[in-house]
Amino acid sequence: MFLKGIGFIALISLALIGFRGGASSILPAVMKPERKVAAEISAYCPCSKCCGPFADRRTAVNWSAWNQTGVAADFDLIPKGTKIDIPGLGTRIVDDTGPWVRKFGPRGEIRLCVRFLTHKEAVEWGKKTLPVTIH
Repeated sequence: MFLKGIGFIALISLALIGFRGGASSILPAVMKPERKVAAEISAYCPCSKCCGPFADRRTAVNWSAWNQTGVAADFDLIPKGTKIDIPGLGTRIVDDTGPWVRKFGPRGEIRLCVRFLTHKEAVEWGKKTLPVTIH
């Protein structure tokens, strides 16, 4: 019985250490360490000028678009629910997507659209390239 316990512990240890890449090789993709990247960031609000026919006041994950803590991204590059630190705005959560952010995804270019409550705020933000931290 005691030897079986040691065997189990050894097996778990090998699984955690991994045979080649160390412990990081077995971490799920969602547990990647934070990374800093330069991102082109535009802005939008839930109005029809910004969203066109998609101005239904809901994000791509069906959250209220009136929640100002959201950001749109290409879900293939940055999964839904990912936190992103944006200078001047703080932490935003990926909860939406759109054609502009997806357009450059196949090239691996990260584009973000931060959501504001008013069209005026979105226009004032404009478009910027900033270093962001993706968690």
